[in-house]
Amino acid sequence: MKTDSLTVQLGDCLTLMKTLDSESVDLIYLDPPFFTNRHHSAISRDKNQLFSFADVWDGLSDYASF
Repeated sequence: MKTDSLTVQLGDCLTLMKTLDSESVDLIYLDPPFFTNRHHSAISRDKNQLFSFADVWDGLSDYASF
C-alpha cells in the first residue's frame, strides 16, 4: 500500500514553485488580500503566538496591480 505525503508550503508562490520538480504539485491555494485597509491580528488558542498581517494599500490601483 502506497501512502502519499502532504507538504504545506507558505510563502511567495512564484519563488516556491521555482524550487519544485515539474509535475509534483496537485493543488495551489491562494488566499488574496481583501482590500480592508486594516491591520489584522489574532492570538493562538494557547495564547502563545500572535499572528498578524497588514491589508493596507495606497489605493485601488495599487491593490489591483498586486
